[in-house]
Amino acid sequence: KECNIKWNPTSAKYLKRDTIAKFTEQANKTIRETLGAIDYLTLTVDGWSDRKCRSFLGITSHFINFKMQPESYLIDFVRLKSPHTGENIHQATECIIDRF
Repeated sequence: KECNIKWNPTSAKYLKRDTIAKFTEQANKTIRETLGAIDYLTLTVDGWSDRKCRSFLGITSHFINFKMQPESYLIDFVRLKSPHTGENIHQATECIIDRF
């Protein structure tokens, strides 16, 4: 077989900048549309620190879909730059929810 000398391999920079950004945008659009069509949902907010003392926050939504099956979506997963006090978790949660 011959090699295609015109082939240009995809760089990690391209994947991070373009491909992942497009995927994230499409996933967020799907989540917004789905959550916009339901009447009730529950949010779960979970904060923790890793072994290096970095703080993280995860927010998930849970609801019953139109087929009466439970569904969950990860709304966001972020690193908290500030300590995970109640006030900082509250502010980060509000910021994330406002985007949706």
